[in-house]
Amino acid sequence: MSSYDFDPERTASQIAKMNELGDRWRRLALLRRLTNRRARAVQEPGELPRVPLRLVRPLQPQDPDGVVLDPLLVVPDQIVVRVDARQAAEDALRGAGWLADEPEQAAEEGAARGQAELDAPQRPDRAVTLHLRRSVSVTKAIRLLRRRGVEGVSATHIVALGGRAKGGSTPKRTDVVLPPRPDDPIADSPKVIVIDTGVDAAAIGLQAFDNRDDGWLDHVVADAVGDHIDPLDTTDYFGSVGPDDYLDLAAGHGTFVAGAIRQQSPTANITMIRVLDTDGLGSERVIEDAIDRAAVLFGDEPGLLNLSLGLETIDGLAPVGIRDAIDALPDNVLVIAAAGNGPTGIKVWPAALSAANENVLAVASVTRSPAGTLTPSTWSNFGPWVSFSAFGEGVLSTFVEGTETRGSGREDDPFDPDPDTFLPPNPYATWSGTSFATAKITGELARVLTANPGLGVRGAVDDLRQRGTVLTNYGTALEV
Repeated sequence: MSSYDFDPERTASQIAKMNELGDRWRRLALLRRLTNRRARAVQEPGELPRVPLRLVRPLQPQDPDGVVLDPLLVVPDQIVVRVDARQAAEDALRGAGWLADEPEQAAEEGAARGQAELDAPQRPDRAVTLHLRRSVSVTKAIRLLRRRGVEGVSATHIVALGGRAKGGSTPKRTDVVLPPRPDDPIADSPKVIVIDTGVDAAAIGLQAFDNRDDGWLDHVVADAVGDHIDPLDTTDYFGSVGPDDYLDLAAGHGTFVAGAIRQQSPTANITMIRVLDTDGLGSERVIEDAIDRAAVLFGDEPGLLNLSLGLETIDGLAPVGIRDAIDALPDNVLVIAAAGNGPTGIKVWPAALSAANENVLAVASVTRSPAGTLTPSTWSNFGPWVSFSAFGEGVLSTFVEGTETRGSGREDDPFDPDPDTFLPPNPYATWSGTSFATAKITGELARVLTANPGLGVRGAVDDLRQRGTVLTNYGTALEV
């Protein structure tokens, strides 16, 4: 079903805000605001670390198409190196006096990985994190290693929901609700795993009061290894430690994604793995470990891995650990990833892996023109690497109880100056972004595979392509 026109006025305000982020100054202002909001050593409930952030300039000022590249968020003082390049990288950095002392490196490694070490299956590391002395910039270290011919080296990039910062579109309360979910048993196959902010405890019946009772999130599972419940409120307006009784910036994102998947496939078998904090930010190393955890959960059964998230990189290349973790997934697993809310043709990862890996599907957003045809959303990323598009504007889905933090209205403030309150037991919201177009494609694939268990994941992809309309640089657009 399509919900893009349920609340035209609020949807229009979301789209206007996202289009404003086409202005480079606004994007950079939001990124600086997020960077300043971070407390360096905050540990969220469930031991998920709120990693420190730093804005760094890309290694090149422009991409191959001449698009000016903005500074990006990375974890300061550390780089990611492929295992086979570790010795050469350590020798070069130590020779320059830039490598952190071993005791300091070991301590910071544990703090930065946090929950990821608990969740990762037993497997050899494909890449390792090397820690730099605090006076050494990430880009300076990478340039040195590139000059020395060391390959497989990158910054530790940060996922930031909502394009370059989680400030493009905020969820809006709506009086539109869905009828109760059909009382059908949850399908055994395919397994759908969502790597995101986690899921709300009340939404899946783990909270004593105000449990959701409309059925749309019944039997959604928070992965048993670690704590994958979204805590919703861990910091105040300024980013200080401790809740303030208002929803944090990305609270409820995973709950919304799960509901969007279920609307397309009401019996979808969904498991949630939490990798992003309540501001929607997370390190690529934690995401890498979550992908490895997902591989264990999928086993030999057909699987769909929903990644309603993405990141750009300072060199335009795929993040080392995430790429290798996805390449290691079995052939029975599809990865469905958001193309991003740029709106540019700059590659967003892991979605852009679709160009080299047929089991990765990149999803952009479309809307409906006044003439009734499907047309690209003005704020959506695009490119020949995009596989599918779906309605990503004003999507209606399940949300969480609470009141949003009131923003100041300043252009660098990602919080809404007109915040909404979402009431129990069955809060709903409308939201815009390629995150939610991605969830719809995942849901459609789940529905097709549930109805046709012998089709296989590639057969399900072919089924969707036969039903859609090809749009240049937006893949196959579907009426979902």
